[in-house]
Amino acid sequence: MTQFTRHLPLQPTTFAIGFLFFVNGIVFAAWATNIPFIQERYDLSEAQIGTVLLVIAAGAVVFMSMTSLFVRQFGSRLVSMVATQLFAAALAVAFYVESLTGLFLSVILLGAANGSMDVAMNQQAALYEAKQRRPIMSRLHGCFSIGALIGALTTYFAASVGVEPFQQAAAISLIVLGIGALLYSSLLADPTSVQNPKNGFSIELAKHRKLVLLGSLSCLAMMSEGAIADWSTLFLIEYSGLEAGTAALGFGTYALLMIVGRFSGDNLTSKIGYRVLGRLSGVLTCIGILLLLFGGTIPLQFFGFALLGFGIANLVPVVFSNAARLKSINPGAGIAFVSVAGYSGFLIGPAVIGWLAEHVGLDKSLLVVLAAGLVFVLSSRILPAKP
Repeated sequence: MTQFTRHLPLQPTTFAIGFLFFVNGIVFAAWATNIPFIQERYDLSEAQIGTVLLVIAAGAVVFMSMTSLFVRQFGSRLVSMVATQLFAAALAVAFYVESLTGLFLSVILLGAANGSMDVAMNQQAALYEAKQRRPIMSRLHGCFSIGALIGALTTYFAASVGVEPFQQAAAISLIVLGIGALLYSSLLADPTSVQNPKNGFSIELAKHRKLVLLGSLSCLAMMSEGAIADWSTLFLIEYSGLEAGTAALGFGTYALLMIVGRFSGDNLTSKIGYRVLGRLSGVLTCIGILLLLFGGTIPLQFFGFALLGFGIANLVPVVFSNAARLKSINPGAGIAFVSVAGYSGFLIGPAVIGWLAEHVGLDKSLLVVLAAGLVFVLSSRILPAKP
């Protein structure tokens, strides 16, 4: 019996919530690894790609802050599944349209669905963690990484056999529709306390110093994650001369080690505590980005991707778990706050990197990830020593 099955029983609810994270990962990776297709199709500069990413971010952040209203009205079970279906469908639309206007409208929908999905599925995860009474957030986020790996590999194989991105996205959307219909009833219903008006995102939460610090770390961690996801394929194409399909394997390596990191994260947390794990994650992130940018050879760059994947893997689950456990704050409110902060970084950060790349080069702009890793090393003391 594996560590996973001992600590997270393979029951219908496990599959259902894990499915949400998995779909989020596979759709996001299918988008991120096909950004070179979008760039070539519309002849966009790096700054213009940054603008596209900012539009996605705007849609996501607006709907993240609104999702608590949807959840109070309809419950996180329904909101998470509807958003999941829309996220997959919007990806297909983004690859199908042939005008810039159509592209921008479709990526607004893509961002909005992603924003709502992120908050609602993390609320499902928090409910499940509370029900299980043990750390499981890392494993559920690991399902995102599994999806991301499969999404990257799908892009690689699709490119190698001449399958268009739209066909790839349409197949994903149809599969998500069918499986989602089967698993919906296994998601958790929200208790009355979770649907309380004080449970959602509120600017008043900014008065809680510890929560603001956790939100800042969430922003930096997910900014780093988004930067690697959105720009790593283009980096390998531009600076290492790889073909688009092969370059997608760099992100695949990153996603693979993120899976390892997240499925071992809960056990690591139990053994070494949040504080040491946070510091270790920051160190690995720093070493990984330096190898990627300055390693000079493909093997060293791919090793850098591996270290980045393992290093970044547990930063977000650690922050989310601690936000849900803060005293005097409803767990759902803490999750909503760090979700908005984190996914703002996840989506806005890559756009900023695109604009920086236009002026200083993509390699230098990715040093932002190094800065984020250093902040985690220095700030890990705010995390509790033990779970």
